[in-house]
Amino acid sequence: MEKATVYVHKTRYSKHIFDQAEYYSIYFMDQEHKNQLGYFGRVSARDENKMEKCGMTVNNEDVAPYFEESSVIVLCKVIGKSDFDSKSVDENVYEWYQEEGVHSQYYGEIVKVLVKYYK
Repeated sequence: MEKATVYVHKTRYSKHIFDQAEYYSIYFMDQEHKNQLGYFGRVSARDENKMEKCGMTVNNEDVAPYFEESSVIVLCKVIGKSDFDSKSVDENVYEWYQEEGVHSQYYGEIVKVLVKYYK
């Protein structure tokens, strides 16, 4: 069984989505989508529907949504969740987490990988 782990900060709106999800997607984009990816980092889904506003095509036909424009998509089934233990972090790294806390980890079994075909 191949696995993938994602880390989501506790203050992010996406944590709420991950907490309810049975599956998640990890996708990789080509450089041409740099502006859209930057938008995802700047704007919270609490404030607007980023999936609709980003100008890309959302595919909801598989186990988890992903963008059609992705060059690689990894679809995962959630097999576990945990909170990152701040006591296990090196003291030089811990200072980054003191103000807002640490991340939650979501462990997934990879169920499908899609790769865009380039001509």
